[in-house]
Amino acid sequence: MRPARSSRRWVGAGTSAGLIINLGALPGYTRSSADGINNNGTIVGESDSNQGVGIATQWEPNGTIVNLGTLAGYTYSAAAEIDSSGAVAGSVYNLGGAFRAARWSPSGTITNLGTLPGGSSSQAEGINDSGVVVGYSSAAGGQLTAVRWAPNGQIVQLPIPSIFTGSIAESVNAQGVVVGRVQNSIGQYFAARWAPNGSFALLGGLPGYTDSDPSAINYYGLAVGEVTSSSGQVAAATLWAPSGSAFNLGGLPGTSYAGAAAISSQGAIVGWSETAAGQIHAVRWILPSATLTALGN
Repeated sequence: MRPARSSRRWVGAGTSAGLIINLGALPGYTRSSADGINNNGTIVGESDSNQGVGIATQWEPNGTIVNLGTLAGYTYSAAAEIDSSGAVAGSVYNLGGAFRAARWSPSGTITNLGTLPGGSSSQAEGINDSGVVVGYSSAAGGQLTAVRWAPNGQIVQLPIPSIFTGSIAESVNAQGVVVGRVQNSIGQYFAARWAPNGSFALLGGLPGYTDSDPSAINYYGLAVGEVTSSSGQVAAATLWAPSGSAFNLGGLPGTSYAGAAAISSQGAIVGWSETAAGQIHAVRWILPSATLTALGN
């Protein structure tokens, strides 16, 4: 059994240190995880039980914990990301059943975003300040396909070359640029980007790694995530420039095993890294402004 865990928030204190705050969980739940934060400091994620099932949760900047609830006919939910207005993207689900992508309005109204025609499940992974949601849906043939939902709920399949068998969209920035991954017939996956008009481009990889997976993209088109070996036992935190070039962010001293989860418009990057002792710690990368300027051009 995994130990109980609680969500935490780090607040800057000086140039490199930070204060960590335990966010807690909803009453009746033993664990929690935080997955998204907006510019107002509102955090979303989920509270869950020892059985691994839970409910979408919102933490206000003042520490208030809000149960975001779920849709009728679904028992559980999870929140993935929140925009500056307070709209939330995530999913609702039942144990052993299909997921459905969902959007919570700032007032708390939940909308089932549905699936592609013939699809049985969908999941929302990201939202931008225009209310555009991205994620994936199963298609009529059963394969997972990257999709984008417009603010009015219209779903659009993001195109991929025919050499790939599936795709997932992970994040969308203010300009409508989407990052995610595509998969081939032998299970390898590759970092990908879709322009606002839907045009597709592969992002670069790093030598010695076979798979790549971006998790977030910022206002300026800088994306972060990780690249892994075919076994999945080796990972490197990665930054992708708008040109598509990949850069290894490195790990804590004595290790290179790390992954990046999010990047701010100012270029602050957060994620995780193994320590020399083999423990996993939350980390933040601080990049020189000159480096960010060069990459953003």
